[in-house]
Amino acid sequence: MEVFGMIGFPLAIFAFIIAITNQKKCSKLEKQLKKLKRKTKGDTSMSRLIKNLVGQKAFVITADEASVEWEVLDADEEWIYLSRSDKKGNIIEKYVPFDEIKAIRRQIMAEK
Repeated sequence: MEVFGMIGFPLAIFAFIIAITNQKKCSKLEKQLKKLKRKTKGDTSMSRLIKNLVGQKAFVITADEASVEWEVLDADEEWIYLSRSDKKGNIIEKYVPFDEIKAIRRQIMAEK
């Protein structure tokens, strides 16, 4: 019984390490497959719509933060370049891949 414990524990750790590395490889392959599908499919509708927002302000909702108003500075087929200023007046700029964007909302005020 002690022999099984001495052999079983290292085997369990080895299996755990293999499972983790396979999971990382799988997620990497899924991202690559997604990019290939987008390229072969010619799905540029998202980038086309976002390119129309360049120079305008819109609320961008990403996976890591709530809805924040950003100015869209630039966009290509995979990335969007955003800018905003915080409460202190500091300018914050960031690049966000389209895959991380959950929604974009533009608010147009009605004229009186």
